[in-house]
Amino acid sequence: RAGGANGGTQDGGKDGGGEGGSVTVSATAGGIKRKNADLRSAGDLTVGGSGTSTINVTAGGSLKAADTATLSATDTITNAGTLLSGGNMKLTAADALATLNNSGATQSSAVLTLGEPGNLLDIDNTSTGTLLGDTLAIRADDVSNTGTMQATAGTTMNANSFINSGVAAKFLASTTT
Repeated sequence: RAGGANGGTQDGGKDGGGEGGSVTVSATAGGIKRKNADLRSAGDLTVGGSGTSTINVTAGGSLKAADTATLSATDTITNAGTLLSGGNMKLTAADALATLNNSGATQSSAVLTLGEPGNLLDIDNTSTGTLLGDTLAIRADDVSNTGTMQATAGTTMNANSFINSGVAAKFLASTTT
């Protein structure tokens, strides 16, 4: 266990998880930032939680999990880099509502969950942003897409508003409910 900024912790085996290991990064107060750095887990990856106000992955930064990835913040999740999961990926508010600002690549090989009941997101996917999953499961207050949102097997969206506009805006779903 190694201490991180703002009382954060990083758990896991060799090289961020080792063989089948998991990595957990949290902050007891404040935010977590990955700046031009790679954080990899050979198993599950959990970032944030109730004490984490912000998660910020800058351009050149990445969070990668061989299995499930879960990111949760009380205020804002910002991705200008790369978020990858070999399994399910879940991005949620750690309390009632948070914001997801995505201008990078967010990709899950299985279900990409954005928000959940009681833990909604305001989603802003910019023109350079990609939200990609085998299945998209979106529970949001507001969704604004000027980039790409794509699912290959199915999409479920529950949102108060959905705006898909701009030259680069693409919303591609196989089955939508």
